[in-house]
Amino acid sequence: MSAAVRLGLVALVAAVVAGPLNAQTLPSSDDCRDCHLTLEDAELSAPARLYETDIHAETGFGCLACHGSGGSDQLNAAAGFLSAPTRREIPEMCGRCHSDAAFMRQFNPGLRVDQVTEYWTSRHGELLRDSNDPSVATCIDCHRPHEMRPPDDPESTVHPANIVDTCGRCHSDPARMAARDIPTNQQAEYSASVHGRLLLEEGDLSAPVCNDCHGNHGAAPPGLASVRNVCGQCHSVMADYFDQSGHGSIFEEADLPGCALCHDHHAIQPVDDATLTERSEDVCLTCHAAPDPFGLEFERIASVLDSLEMAAEASRLVLEEAENAGMEVSQAFFELDDVRNAQTRAHSAIHTFKVEPVREEVAAGLAVTAQVEARGRAALDEHRIRRVGLGVSAGIILLLIAGLLLKIREYEERMEELVALVEAFYRDTTPSRDRRRPTEQQIQIAVSALMLEVCHADGELTSVERSYMEDLARKRFDLQANEAAQLIQLAQMERGKPGQLTRIAAMIADHLSVERKWLVLDGLWALVAVDGEASPAEVEFMERLTQLIGVDDADAAAARSRGAAAAVAAKQDAKETT
Repeated sequence: MSAAVRLGLVALVAAVVAGPLNAQTLPSSDDCRDCHLTLEDAELSAPARLYETDIHAETGFGCLACHGSGGSDQLNAAAGFLSAPTRREIPEMCGRCHSDAAFMRQFNPGLRVDQVTEYWTSRHGELLRDSNDPSVATCIDCHRPHEMRPPDDPESTVHPANIVDTCGRCHSDPARMAARDIPTNQQAEYSASVHGRLLLEEGDLSAPVCNDCHGNHGAAPPGLASVRNVCGQCHSVMADYFDQSGHGSIFEEADLPGCALCHDHHAIQPVDDATLTERSEDVCLTCHAAPDPFGLEFERIASVLDSLEMAAEASRLVLEEAENAGMEVSQAFFELDDVRNAQTRAHSAIHTFKVEPVREEVAAGLAVTAQVEARGRAALDEHRIRRVGLGVSAGIILLLIAGLLLKIREYEERMEELVALVEAFYRDTTPSRDRRRPTEQQIQIAVSALMLEVCHADGELTSVERSYMEDLARKRFDLQANEAAQLIQLAQMERGKPGQLTRIAAMIADHLSVERKWLVLDGLWALVAVDGEASPAEVEFMERLTQLIGVDDADAAAARSRGAAAAVAAKQDAKETT
């Protein structure tokens, strides 16, 4: 704060104290805010404007909670009023509340109350106490005055995502660091490190930042002996391996910085097998030079790690081949993830600086790769078997289709032959004078002959045959639906069964006059003879039918002779037509 501003503020305070307000009531924080908001000097008005969002304001604290003396004469500098506290006064000012356990318990019982004590033990506190360094960090350099927010607020200066910038405001300032012989590239190195990329690029708030290694209020550069403890807070497994190696005491005696010797401080980079040998040459061989056998230990470790990496890659390629072939190998891929766990454990075991602990972890990973690769090859074998089975199945299906097509063709040929037989029979049995327009009886005879021909020995028609017969009766012979149904009924009657012959005879007698009965007998005899010699059952059927319709034996014999001749002629005609 400039001298003119300070003098103006003191005059303002003096006027308030001397005026009528003092005689009536003490000024309040609202009075401070109302007055400061009207001031043209931004240095005086900004705090009043910003404080509205401060966590202290949200909790109910006003301006005088920090700047007032706390007594009846709050605006008296001699009594403790802090218009613009010096940097030396800031820790004590904040500590009035934050070091009082009973007071802080009312607002945040979980908040530590040793921050000020810790601060005086930090490098910042030491410089402020011992030399009253005006540029050393105090509470307000990390926690912005008048706009403080809780640490979990993304806009807070001490939110994990903002810590690096908060520390960097001082530690990346060449002018501020020049007198202390401290480099200013820590923030840049951290931002490019594995930790920095996790935080700044991937947004991982669990990534370590400045205060995770250096502490919060007790900030100090880790001593060489404590680097293992600092890194071990997160990397506990590596720290335990390092302790087992025996290098801890050796590094301490040699004044070597533990973990930072291989991994650096702020510029920590991700490790991989490719850099393992390089780091061993840069670090290990400085002590373990030939002929020291331990000088080659890291080369052996790298070779063991490579064996697991190659086995994992070979297993992955087998699984990808099986997956691309359409096989289900997702479970095997899931199991392959265990190899990554084994690799992680093996890399942790490197910190023993011996090959055997690494080899043990790698062996567990190799067992997984062998099992996974076996599952992948089994899937490929199953795929080959499926392909052979598919080929065989396809061949069988093709054969069935070919057989079905042949059967359909055979059926079609049979139908064509039957139609030709009926047409030939119709022409031979129809008197020449009636050929222009066949009578109903002639049509029935012809259709009956066709349907009886395709009827099975048990007298049943298949659904295909029934549909074909109905369609043929209606379209080719122009019969009505009921007439076609009668003919189908006649065709389905079983020959020779009791009662059926009478029904056939009755149907013929109902539809035919006496002169047409001869034509019916001729046609029926032609029907029974069309497939060869008449069987005894067929002869018996025809003889009984002849008796039922009242035809004597001589006429019946003549009809049988004519029918046989007509059947022979029909066969010959059908053969020529086909």
